[in-house]
Amino acid sequence: MAAGGTRRKRGRPGLSQPSSLSGRPGRDPGLPGLGLLVGPEEEQGMTQTDPLEPAHMQACERARVHIWVSGRVQGVSFRAFVQQTGTILGLTGWVRNLGYDQVETLAEGERAALEEFAQAVERGPSGSHVDAARVEWETPTGEFRWFDVKHSV
Repeated sequence: MAAGGTRRKRGRPGLSQPSSLSGRPGRDPGLPGLGLLVGPEEEQGMTQTDPLEPAHMQACERARVHIWVSGRVQGVSFRAFVQQTGTILGLTGWVRNLGYDQVETLAEGERAALEEFAQAVERGPSGSHVDAARVEWETPTGEFRWFDVKHSV
């Protein structure tokens, strides 16, 4: 009994009023539009893709690219540009000077990101001029944890 001798009405734990009474939608499965609960993917109309589809595999395909560039690539922050580009694209690997007007880089990650990376390296930062670039695609090894600037050879 509550104070003053009146009885309080107690509901069963875990049950709530229908949304029209409680103001909380989604509590009464008998109300229109409140059927099964769905996840955010279903609400947005997204469906699960078959992991064996070639497009899906291509998007997630891991690869490794080895690039050598020559030209005006030293004294213009070329290595810093390559490292920053690789890091932004989520790649791992390294970059280093090879000698007079040559830089070498090796990167691993998703194939699409590596293709974008290779294009950026071939363009270089402002102030640089790439005369030639050699690009070789290799099998990834997973040996790198981040994108590093190595000492010159």
